[in-house]
Amino acid sequence: MSAHLQRHYRSPFPALNVNRRNEGLATNTVYADTPDIEHGHVAAQFYVGLSSLVSDVYGVTSDAQFLQTLQNSVQKRGAPSKLVSDRAQAQVSKAVKDYLCWL
Repeated sequence: MSAHLQRHYRSPFPALNVNRRNEGLATNTVYADTPDIEHGHVAAQFYVGLSSLVSDVYGVTSDAQFLQTLQNSVQKRGAPSKLVSDRAQAQVSKAVKDYLCWL
């Protein structure tokens, strides 16, 4: 084995460097009648671990921010083994599917 391979502590493939949650992740979007005073958020994106029940909530102003909040959740808690949702249009978009395949 060469010395070059022995010095690698992380995989050269970025998808292998992501921490794993080893549980499913349920998600849903909740809407409000009035926007948030401080940030103007009109909705909240919920993420709940199916076995640990660890929850994350992100304020959003539109459905287009779903991918951004999913990336924040993966960065903070790790990649889930599956994503459970009500198949809202933002949650089954091509960009989200590409990101989940990359994980």
